[in-house]
Amino acid sequence: MRRKRPKTMATLNVVVHDKKETLREYVEHFTRAGVEVQGDHDGLKCFIFERNLRDDCKFKEELGFRAAKDMNDLLTRAQPYINYEEKKLEEEALKNKRSNKARDHMRHNDKHILFRGGFARVRQYNMHLNPEKCTFGFKVGKFWKWNPPPRKNES
Repeated sequence: MRRKRPKTMATLNVVVHDKKETLREYVEHFTRAGVEVQGDHDGLKCFIFERNLRDDCKFKEELGFRAAKDMNDLLTRAQPYINYEEKKLEEEALKNKRSNKARDHMRHNDKHILFRGGFARVRQYNMHLNPEKCTFGFKVGKFWKWNPPPRKNES
């Protein structure tokens, strides 16, 4: 039976903040890997954590102004950035949902107005619709719920 090798600080270098990963996911990923590392090297853990953050992460800028004392300090300072990022993602999802809903509502209203306006014009000019020709993309029997009598050949 093979023994599991103890994890070292070098294994933390593999944990990198990915483009698709939120700050919360990166923090969880890093702390899970950090728990398995033997020894208490908080300063080195903080250094590796900061180095592996994405360059476009605002929290990385904040850590550049004032370095974290230990991992507890780093995680405490990361919390407002995590909350802000989640709030921003939530607002973006809500905005997309609203715009999709508005777009669908507009499409439905456009169709409704076209049908209503079209039938108003038919009534205005006292026109009659031929059910064989005016089916709006439906089969005659499906739309009118009855089949009109077959046409006589005019030859």
